[in-house]
Amino acid sequence: SEIKTPWLGTMLNTAGYDFCILDMEHGAFSFSDISAMLTGFLGGNCTPIVRVPTIRRDVFLPLLDLGIGGIMVPNIETANDVKMCIDLMKYPPLGTRGLSFSRPHTGFTSPERECFLNDANIRNLLIIQIESPKAVENLDDILSVSGIDAIFVGCADLSLSLNIPNDPMNEPLRSILERILRKATEYGICGGANITRLNLIESLASCGLRIVTCTTDTKGFLDGITRPLKVFQQ
Repeated sequence: SEIKTPWLGTMLNTAGYDFCILDMEHGAFSFSDISAMLTGFLGGNCTPIVRVPTIRRDVFLPLLDLGIGGIMVPNIETANDVKMCIDLMKYPPLGTRGLSFSRPHTGFTSPERECFLNDANIRNLLIIQIESPKAVENLDDILSVSGIDAIFVGCADLSLSLNIPNDPMNEPLRSILERILRKATEYGICGGANITRLNLIESLASCGLRIVTCTTDTKGFLDGITRPLKVFQQ
């Protein structure tokens, strides 16, 4: 959400991460920031995913043409929300994404069109966030839309909107989280959440938890610089 070095992807890849989320919803990243940072992800195993602030063509299209691995969309509440995302992300006939070659996403080449379009429609991931009571109520309608690769439960906003504690270890959030993950599994969709406790990750894996965000750039940085300082202060 804050660290903008072009070497971020290289460092995350060295650390062994499978993916990272560059946050344009709550974070401080601009299109120019993300463009400069993507070079650090080239050739590595860590996939850059961008969380967008809203569902709009002028947000989706520049990011996709930069060559990001996928888009995470917050606060999805209806099937129509999902359809709008797919329409913006996919080339015809699946959507209405505009075509522009010789951009970063093609390596500044002009590839064979049909192969490129088919591959791009498969490769670009769509991750939707479930964060409200309305989304939980419409869960079947949302998940029935073809084209969702993963759902991600936003426990903080979901618990806030339900006026319950943000504690996925215990009720009532635990049951809601399990229900969402199981429902996603029924539709063949990967489930994810921000979970940091290993025992909870292990128990939720049986419900369909496959994607876990375990820390942030700021927390990782502060933890890293605080630990040696405490040693000196003892």
